Amino acid sequence: MFKTLHPDLGSILSFPKHVMLWIKSGYGSIEVDFKKYTDFQDRLLFLSPGQPIKFTFGDFELALLEFPPD
Repeated sequence: MFKTLHPDLGSILSFPKHVMLWIKSGYGSIEVDFKKYTDFQDRLLFLSPGQPIKFTFGDFELALLEFPPD
C-alpha cells in the first residue's frame, strides 16, 4: 500500500527497508548519492536501505512503497 509523503525541504531521508518513491508531482531539486536531479516529475526512484535522499528546494508530492526484507 502506498503512503503519501510531503518531504520537508533540506531534510535528509533514509529508510530501513528497500523503498520505491513515486514523484507524482512537484518541482525543484533532489540529491541522491551526491548527484543533483531536477527532471523527475512522475518518475520512480528505488532506494536501498539507508540510502539517503535530500529534497533541496521545491515542492513535492510523493507516494512511498516499502518492500519487506525477504
